[in-house]
Amino acid sequence: MSLIKNIENVQNELSMTEEKLASYILANLGDIPHMTAQKLADLSETSPATVIRFSRKIGYKKYSDFKLAVSRSIEKQVRNEYNYISFDESFEVTKNKILINDKLVVDSIGELLDEKTINRIVKEIYDADKIYVFGVGTSGIAAEDIRQKWLKIGKMVIFEKDKSLILEQIKNDLEYNKIVFWGISHSGKNREVLQLIREARKNDITTIGMTQLGGSDLEKAVQYVLQTSRTDNIENGHYGSGATHSLLLQLLTIDIVYFFYLKYSRSVNTI
Repeated sequence: MSLIKNIENVQNELSMTEEKLASYILANLGDIPHMTAQKLADLSETSPATVIRFSRKIGYKKYSDFKLAVSRSIEKQVRNEYNYISFDESFEVTKNKILINDKLVVDSIGELLDEKTINRIVKEIYDADKIYVFGVGTSGIAAEDIRQKWLKIGKMVIFEKDKSLILEQIKNDLEYNKIVFWGISHSGKNREVLQLIREARKNDITTIGMTQLGGSDLEKAVQYVLQTSRTDNIENGHYGSGATHSLLLQLLTIDIVYFFYLKYSRSVNTI
């Protein structure tokens, strides 16, 4: 997903100062790659802290990463837009629009996944004796995918649909095992997922979260976060494929983490 789309997707969650900064950035995109955080703050009448906070909110850990994304956006001179699908269109047109939308979703993943975060998550999973995963609805399908993948290579992974049951099992395992809890909620607001994360943190359990871009409650609650792009613009006014796209993003992100887990495991075992 493009940088411009990332900014548009979080606009409803920005403070007034951040909105002011976002407006300046969008109006002066071509100048941003040449500005320091201080210079951008001065020209937008905000502050360097606001600039850094805004960069993180739209998915970039460093201001330098944000500037690089701006440069790439300018070079491409492309603003990818999802195709609105109408029921009165032909089979070929409808099919192609769906495939194009799916491709845009897939292409958005690379901009949000950070190598350092992936490597840290991989190591935490590798060092753990047991992994607990939890998600509700379509996020539960993603949780089951995690369970099946890691079970195949001998890692103990527990997924229960009953929150009370999984919480009881975690408490029983605290004395004996190093545990990692991986919570999944595309909205980042599911109360059951958030409650389990808070309980895990209380018991010094390492927590991983997977959620959409935008500073959600889940993102703030966990130690490590895997961000996926938002699907609001697909869900609103289109043919109801938002849940499909959010699941697709989750499954592809899991695939990436799993591959690097296998790579890390292989390197450790050959030392």
